[in-house]
Amino acid sequence: MAGVFTMVGLDDFSEIPDTVKAQHEEELRKTALQVIHAESVASGDLPAAPIPLIDRLPGKLSLTFLYISIGAFIGFLAALVLPSLTVLGG
Repeated sequence: MAGVFTMVGLDDFSEIPDTVKAQHEEELRKTALQVIHAESVASGDLPAAPIPLIDRLPGKLSLTFLYISIGAFIGFLAALVLPSLTVLGG
């Protein structure tokens, strides 16, 4: 697959390192695909991307429950370990 710089046919880009060219070509391709996708969604050719479960209420509730569970488990472990680490007079 020919790069953007070679497709243009200009030798002015020969001084630019290949890694920089590749990075800019990748960025250009991503931007072009995003524009094409946005236009096809706007025209109705493609459906809009679905909202991820994590961004909806069930996902947020699940994450909250997970965080509370992990915090309770760590607190439980700390309550088990800390008394054995402390030395009480004697």
